[in-house]
Amino acid sequence: MMTNKGINNQSKISSETNILIILFFLVSLSETIAEYFEYRNFIILFKSLLMPILMILYWSTSSVKNVYYLIGLFFAFIANMLFIFNEEFDFIILGATSFLVFRIVTLYLIMKTIKIKSYFPVIIGSLPFVFIYFYLTCLTIDELGDGLLIYIVQAVFMSCLGGL
Repeated sequence: MMTNKGINNQSKISSETNILIILFFLVSLSETIAEYFEYRNFIILFKSLLMPILMILYWSTSSVKNVYYLIGLFFAFIANMLFIFNEEFDFIILGATSFLVFRIVTLYLIMKTIKIKSYFPVIIGSLPFVFIYFYLTCLTIDELGDGLLIYIVQAVFMSCLGGL
């Protein structure tokens, strides 16, 4: 009898999870279409739903809940919202800074999860990303202007993540 109850409970959790996954992909697809057709109101609506759905999905399905993961997703959410208002340079800087916090938290979680025996493979793995970012920096240095510093910091973190 207890087994049957457990199966029904797991079935309920599974269908709730499936609903959240389907909802996430439908909202993602809708946001992508809104971006393509430049429907600003729909972009704001759908983009504002993405991270909360992902946070709920994580919290409801993960057996080990990590608050740092939620903090990282929260900063990704803030960055996404700030990037919507990309006409204002201040919003872009704040968005990039929020996204940098997201990447720092992500790097922290990865470094906490994996055990690195030697940093040499990480450095070698990061080099292609360093070269790509260096090339892109050379192409866009004039357009980056005041955002150059935050761009370089982002590039360093992305190169490190790429090397892991």
